[in-house]
Amino acid sequence: MLVEGPGLADGLKALAPGGVDAVLDLVGTTTLLESLRLARRGGWVCMAGFVGGGGPVERLDPLLHLPSGRRLSFFASAFVYGTQDYPLAEVPLQRIVDLVEAGVLDAAPARLFAFDEIRHVHELLDAEAVGGKMGVLA
Repeated sequence: MLVEGPGLADGLKALAPGGVDAVLDLVGTTTLLESLRLARRGGWVCMAGFVGGGGPVERLDPLLHLPSGRRLSFFASAFVYGTQDYPLAEVPLQRIVDLVEAGVLDAAPARLFAFDEIRHVHELLDAEAVGGKMGVLA
C-alpha cells in the first residue's frame, strides 16, 4: 500500500493501529522519527530519499527515538553508486529494464505534463500533492 501526503501518519495509524511491516521513507530526515513510530515491532524502516531535505535529525537519540524491536536502514544511491564500494558496473540495470518490460515492475509516471504546464507541476510539488513520479514532456 502506498500512502502519501499530509495526515499520512494519522490515516495509517487508523488503518494499521499495530503498526506496519515496513516503511520506505523517501522524504528524509524531516519524517524519519514519524516513520519509526509507524513501524510495528519487528518492522523495518528504510530511509532511501531526501525529497524533503537531508539535514540532520534534530536531537536524535537512538535510545529514546528508535522504538524497541524496530530496524532502521539507510540507502543513499546518490552518493553511494559509482564509488569503489559500489561500482556502477554492479548495478543490475538490464535486469531492472527486463522487469519493467515484462510488466513485473511499474515504472510509469503517475502524471505527465506538457512543458507549458511546468508552473502547475511546481504548485503541486509545493502543495505536496504529487502522488508519485511526474514527467514533463518537451
